[in-house]
Amino acid sequence: MSVSTLSHYLRNLEDHLGAELFNHSRRPMVLTPKGQVFLATIGDVLHAIRKAKPEASAGNISGASYLRLATIEGFESDIIHELAVFLSPPKPMWS
Repeated sequence: MSVSTLSHYLRNLEDHLGAELFNHSRRPMVLTPKGQVFLATIGDVLHAIRKAKPEASAGNISGASYLRLATIEGFESDIIHELAVFLSPPKPMWS
């Protein structure tokens, strides 16, 4: 993310909240007293979001019906076949 994009997002957040959270004239920027209070208030929420993100993106492939693999040119095709078989869910013994 570029500095200008981040700055834009921070200004939008400040506009939405109606409070200046950062001292934009200092480099590096520092939190204002209101920014410190805001961060302390949302600290637990930020931690929960950081924890939930990898859990959500890990997902569960048990219900997946397709597997798409990309390989580099020259990779042995029998290795790809073995890998696909290894990653496939077991077939039921009785239908």
